Amino acid sequence: MLFNIVKFFHILDDHVANPAYLLVLVTGLTMAWWHWSYTIHWIQAAIVLYVIMLLFGLAGYSPALTRQIETLERDGPQSASCWSPSRACNAHPALPHKRGRVRVRVNPVAG
Repeated sequence: MLFNIVKFFHILDDHVANPAYLLVLVTGLTMAWWHWSYTIHWIQAAIVLYVIMLLFGLAGYSPALTRQIETLERDGPQSASCWSPSRACNAHPALPHKRGRVRVRVNPVAG
């Protein structure tokens, strides 16, 4: 079940979130072109922040989610390697361990 939940987040990220990020970029650049200039400082800052967010997502979140899915497939949800901060399913090695990882905990229902 945990594998299905994590896989769902991966599909949701690929098919909903990523196209929405592209839509935000296109509409933001279009509005800036129609009403303002790209030389205005807050528009430049917004573009820089967008690029930083994009790079962080590509370097941290997507690889971490992919590694977590691979670890869940290989070792299962009860494995310690899936929840340890130093293991493959967590953050990108170049990033701090508290960032860029996906942790989904499912408590079993008694009954």
